[in-house]
Amino acid sequence: MTDVAYSELPVKWRENFQQYEKGKYNLLVPREVGAIPPYHTPQMAIVQISPDEKLGEVYPLPGGQKYGLSKVALDRIAQAGDITWIPELSGRVDDGSNPRRVVYRRVGKVKNLSGQWRTIMGEKEIDLDVYEAELRTSLPRRWERIQNKPKKTFEEWFKTTLSEDSLQMKKHMHARAESGAANRAIRSAYGIRSGYTLDELKNAFVLPKLVFTPDYSDPEVKRFMLA
Repeated sequence: MTDVAYSELPVKWRENFQQYEKGKYNLLVPREVGAIPPYHTPQMAIVQISPDEKLGEVYPLPGGQKYGLSKVALDRIAQAGDITWIPELSGRVDDGSNPRRVVYRRVGKVKNLSGQWRTIMGEKEIDLDVYEAELRTSLPRRWERIQNKPKKTFEEWFKTTLSEDSLQMKKHMHARAESGAANRAIRSAYGIRSGYTLDELKNAFVLPKLVFTPDYSDPEVKRFMLA
């Protein structure tokens, strides 16, 4: 849980948070917590992320102890949290003068627990020169971790792998920058950590949110909805 004190929470939120914390859930709680506005009901959306790498919802982080959430998993969390993306404010933000560099921005909005809409944003830059420099540093470590090494020298493998990985990044750099910007916005919106252990991933993620539930028996509400 974030640094929101239980004493500062409305009773309904406090009961929900305590219930799910006792159940060992990954509770994603934003800092904007206030009184429940009229015609809204607090709900807890549950998202179960599979820790099985083969299903594509998590990926191993360097070191092998923790796992990150993939785009598939983060998109599921964004959908459960009712994030609304703003296309007119999203897109490529660099001037395009460098064909080996691209920067994307993703802007959205999400209703906080006080009923107010909050803007979220994420940016992702991909620079092929920087990427290739990082590859040259990381490939020797990757070679050491290969148990069944290919029938070629390290120098041959290094040259081939560097060329293939660089080509793949060049082909998909725009898509990766765009999805990376969205992922950063989602992580920022819910305070999602960069890495989780397998034991932590066995617990579902829980997102508290407000759902608009108007009282249709109220004549004023009926008039507003018809309008």
